[in-house]
Amino acid sequence: MDQHGKPIANVNIRLEKTGQSFKTDKNGIFVIANVPKPLAVAVSMLGFETQRLLWNDYTDKLKVDLMQKEQLLDVVEVNTGYQSFAKERSTASFSQIDSTKLTTRISNNILQKLEYLAPGLQFDNRTGKSVINIRGINTFSDNLMQPLIIVDNFPYSGDIANINPNDVESVTLLKDASAASIWGARAGNGVIVINLKKNSKGYNKMEFTHNLTFGEKQDLFYLRNISSTDFIDVERMLFDKGFYKASLNSVNSRLLVFSPVVQLLYQQSKGLISMEEADRQINSFRNHDYRRELMDNLYRNPIRQQYHLSNDLARDKFTNRFALGYDRNTEQQQASNNQHLTLQTSNRYDFSDQLQLQVGMAWSNQKSTSSPTFPSFPINPLGGKAALYPYAQLKSDDGSSLAIPYNYNLYFVQNIPETQLLDWTYKPLEDYKESQSNSNTKDIVLNATLTYKPFPFLSLSGLYNYENQSVDTEKRNGVNSFYTRDLINRFSQVENGVIKRIVPLGDIMQNNTSRMLSHKARFQASSDFSLQEDWKFNLFAGAEISHASTDTRLNTAYGYDENTMTSINVDPINTYPIYSNLSGNSRIPFYTGFGRNSNRFVSLFGNAAVTYKNRYIANFSARRDASNLFGVKTNDRWNPLWSAGLAWVVSNEKFMDKLNWIDLLKFRTTVGHSGNLGGVSTTLPIIYYDNPRNDLETERKASVGELPNPNLKWEDVRMNNFAVDFAFLNGRLSGSFDYYRKKSTDLLATEKIDPTLGLYNMRRNVGELKGRGFDLNIGYRQALNKSLKIGVEALFAFSTDKVTKYKGTVSNALFYASAGGRALMPYEGRGLYPVFSYPFKGLDPNTGDPLGWYRGEVSKNYSGMLYDSVQNLNYHGRGLPTYQGSLRPSIQWKGFQASLNLVYKFGYFFQKETINYAALFKSWKGNADFADRWQQPGDEARTSVPSMVYPANASRDDFYANSSMNVLKGDHIRISDIRLGYSFAAKTAHKPIAIAVNGYVNNMGIIWRKNKYGLDPDSYGIPAIRTYGLNINVKY
Repeated sequence: MDQHGKPIANVNIRLEKTGQSFKTDKNGIFVIANVPKPLAVAVSMLGFETQRLLWNDYTDKLKVDLMQKEQLLDVVEVNTGYQSFAKERSTASFSQIDSTKLTTRISNNILQKLEYLAPGLQFDNRTGKSVINIRGINTFSDNLMQPLIIVDNFPYSGDIANINPNDVESVTLLKDASAASIWGARAGNGVIVINLKKNSKGYNKMEFTHNLTFGEKQDLFYLRNISSTDFIDVERMLFDKGFYKASLNSVNSRLLVFSPVVQLLYQQSKGLISMEEADRQINSFRNHDYRRELMDNLYRNPIRQQYHLSNDLARDKFTNRFALGYDRNTEQQQASNNQHLTLQTSNRYDFSDQLQLQVGMAWSNQKSTSSPTFPSFPINPLGGKAALYPYAQLKSDDGSSLAIPYNYNLYFVQNIPETQLLDWTYKPLEDYKESQSNSNTKDIVLNATLTYKPFPFLSLSGLYNYENQSVDTEKRNGVNSFYTRDLINRFSQVENGVIKRIVPLGDIMQNNTSRMLSHKARFQASSDFSLQEDWKFNLFAGAEISHASTDTRLNTAYGYDENTMTSINVDPINTYPIYSNLSGNSRIPFYTGFGRNSNRFVSLFGNAAVTYKNRYIANFSARRDASNLFGVKTNDRWNPLWSAGLAWVVSNEKFMDKLNWIDLLKFRTTVGHSGNLGGVSTTLPIIYYDNPRNDLETERKASVGELPNPNLKWEDVRMNNFAVDFAFLNGRLSGSFDYYRKKSTDLLATEKIDPTLGLYNMRRNVGELKGRGFDLNIGYRQALNKSLKIGVEALFAFSTDKVTKYKGTVSNALFYASAGGRALMPYEGRGLYPVFSYPFKGLDPNTGDPLGWYRGEVSKNYSGMLYDSVQNLNYHGRGLPTYQGSLRPSIQWKGFQASLNLVYKFGYFFQKETINYAALFKSWKGNADFADRWQQPGDEARTSVPSMVYPANASRDDFYANSSMNVLKGDHIRISDIRLGYSFAAKTAHKPIAIAVNGYVNNMGIIWRKNKYGLDPDSYGIPAIRTYGLNINVKY
């Protein structure tokens, strides 16, 4: 019996002398017959202190009380969104992240908190936006890559940022087919199940949490840009060679931007200023870099604050949880702020032992403010350029903001004779203040579950979920913003000194609204029963229906007045002349539009699991989906997605009784199919209507966007999984190893069709992809004494893929080489996100030209090499890591805790940016590699950067930029986060208060990398900033 007097089943009774072992039954009773006493007996059970005692011959009965001890082997309860059960009773592959692990880092987004916490979960942060995949990618489509997200038993239709991480109890990853296939045609990329907190234990409790995060300022000097002095030297060279002559003397020079150096050289060539004065002013620019002014004036240290209060209330037949959250954030860009208010409540009513009702509500309101014209680096000055010259001055010595060339020749806009026109200059440090974008996102989710148990073994449930999300975005370009001033001036007509404004004075307002409404309902019958003690069955089946619709509207208002809330009508139909013939007649830009989308699903599902003697487990599941997104023929066919699994719990076999150090040894295997949902299908062509776009069009036009495809179906993902779970030494050492193989078929890809049908291609289910990999999770925990505990958790994952069938368009070599592993780009026989490059054979020792390989020999035929066959390119590997993992050691002494997370990624490649002389000359886009270029014979021994030639050869530049010389290994090791904490209990008159204080450092940075340039391969631009956090948690 345990310390509460309750019987314990499966307790191991071992005779010390003979080694014989016996087990207790479900009533905690064991029988030892025909064995002479006295007996030395060892009584042991996982999670309890082992008792060693002497059974004397004067009694026939022995009563043993086992005391529960600190249990190191966790009993994991997993939730699939359909049912909850002990992980030990399943054949499937899960990773569960509980609330304790979720506190290892501070974040406003629950998905961001999951990074590095589960093997096989990969985050691609290279674009600054996290793209998640579980066990690799199973599709050719970017919009189908993300896993399905379930929140409290239903797919979540809204923005995941609506969910307050402090309201999350646990997150479960469904990784193999047996775990995920029950979700059918939307689970091909895995499933993330989020369970919100509820008062399921019937406690009365109050909890307060405060998080404060302070971030470092963004470092624009991380980017490897050309120096100001090198840029100026290039400009002088180009001027001397007459590169700017045609532009400076062109009738269109008003529409071209010129740098101050070129203007000074031009003035000096005309005799307007002396050579000495020109040199003096030009040299004053050489040590200036406008990145410093941006950082000092437009960027700041972000501060994020989180406040969260919850209260759990329990009565006789009623439990409730109420939680209120408030976030207030100031972002790193000036004028960017956001606030988030959340309210979450859950209630459970036990009307009787047979009837239970659960109702819940989650409400969220996010408000964000930013500037749509914020001058991010590098500033794009337009006017024929792509990046601003590096020595631009944004602020004068007296602190006033300065204008830069932007969209027009600065001399032109500063010397317009018509004084009635609005100021036409652009000042980056001031203009962003005149435009504002406000977004207001409201989301409410209501759910209810009614459960009736007519018999102890049968449960009938009806579930309903309602979600309503609205997103209102208001973008206002004030009358003093460059955008508005430019538009007003361009359409102004000046006749006899009188100005007529076709675009009225006032703000320009754009309103974009989106409304999403979803209804989901499910009926489910579940049965959990045993036969003859040895057989345990778990069955459930049901049906569900869902409907989600989205409406969008976009409108534009001119001459808007904030005070009177009025606007002025404009004529968006007719064309008007542009001031000073800067361009041909044009229409006033008028953005308006309406959209509606509706998705409907009907599904049938079922699952059966059987366990024999707690040793052998088998399960089978099936699901059938029908949707308006599938083709008619697909809906008419019975083609269910299914899965099956087997498991053998070896540690429960009798022959394992003597191996007391083995707590768990379980082998399992699964196979099954799940799907990815994508595409649009009808039995008739889809027609798109569009408004007139230029002065030659006066009527709306229609075009065929999609041809009928009644055979369209979901993408199918078949996965085989082989795994072992283990735990040794009373749970001190535990983990799992999963090996999987995948085959994705019917992948959507663009296929060429007969052009006489009106289109050149269409999306069909014609692609195939194979993948394989493994996940490894090992943890060790040890209590060295009552005060000191240590632990370490190691995660390791391997994942790779290869396209086995692709009938889509295959382009030329430049298309693939220039992607640099940044796009999916399926190519038969290669992995997704492939990294290709041109073979690089060094530099010509006489000219510094880059050398390549073309038709079997070293060559400078750049045009030929650029558009050569893809088969002649170097294939390096994938742009996503093949191997990744983490190591998290931790230590606890009394109330103090400390941990850090060391993460690593290996086996992938990336393409670094380099100098492109044509882009430097024409567009002002320069790279720091310019300083390392070949300049004289012999330099080829120290550098691979080609010489600068004039005129620039764009093909030469493209060849070198996409050559193997600029493909680097992405292997690296970084410290993800560090945590230090202290927990203690404060005594009060009523009951103690538990207080925890934690300090965090996130994004510590890379400590080792394979590339020599100091680049972060996980970021195309500037890496995520380091943040420092403080957490205070109080429980009463």
